[in-house]
Amino acid sequence: MILINIVSWDEAQSLLKLIRHEVFVVEQQVPAAEEWDSYDDTAVHFLATDSSGEPVATARFLPSGKITRMAVRKPHRNRQVGSKILAEVLKYAAATGFSEVHLDAQITAVPFYEKFGFICEGEVFRDAGIDHLRMTRTGPGATMNTEADDRVHPLQHPSDTLKLMREFAASALRSLDIFSHQLMPSLYSDGELTESISQLARRGAQTQVRILVRDTRPLYGADHSLVRLAQRLPSHVHIRAYTEGASDALMGFFCADAANLVHFLDEPNLSGYARRNARAESRHLLTEFENLWTYGSRTDANLRRLAL
Repeated sequence: MILINIVSWDEAQSLLKLIRHEVFVVEQQVPAAEEWDSYDDTAVHFLATDSSGEPVATARFLPSGKITRMAVRKPHRNRQVGSKILAEVLKYAAATGFSEVHLDAQITAVPFYEKFGFICEGEVFRDAGIDHLRMTRTGPGATMNTEADDRVHPLQHPSDTLKLMREFAASALRSLDIFSHQLMPSLYSDGELTESISQLARRGAQTQVRILVRDTRPLYGADHSLVRLAQRLPSHVHIRAYTEGASDALMGFFCADAANLVHFLDEPNLSGYARRNARAESRHLLTEFENLWTYGSRTDANLRRLAL
């Protein structure tokens, strides 16, 4: 399993340097003086690690919208690691408002970037003794067929609802806010959904998962995957018990990055709708959520205890 985190230069400099020194300085013989620059301090860095925590790949994204320093260590090539980390960079770019991104591709890597919708521009040029082409990509998402519509999707079947929740959790980069009656196990104990939420929670120090539950009693002693996740990652996944103040007794929601929304108008009966890029509705719901989180909820000690 490959885990990709967004990291800062200060917190992960040694691991990022290890990868880039091995790939660029040693393997491609790029002069060390050209490899390290002032952009590292302000760039957003992506770090891929394997199941043992070993660093395997990196990329960085500059405030200008340029993707640079894509590197995969030799033993991990031809395993889709490069595709996965590039997809994460593109998701981040789309989520933070970039409609266009660009990069300078080594000639041998041009076909790889073309698969992601990048188009070559200009003439071949030399950089650090290696032939490059500038490439640009315009449009949302991580791949060319990423659906980015904002249509309203009525919730008609539990499997359709779960599919959308999985999608929204897997694409989340910064936050996930959940308001639920009892964390219905048929949805919230789903293994694939829980794994995506776990990856989001471990992505970086700035990510947050907040879960507000109206009635926590059915969760006491239950083998619920989200509760277990909160117990394992208490600094990143927070569960609070609702006490008072909500305007609608039946309402619930699942909101990723304050944009992708599953809005339950009647959560016990799974009635409602889902919508991508629903920023206006999300902002309205999250305003009430923030108030409830601060003033209308409490921690529940029964949910913080790890089962022995």
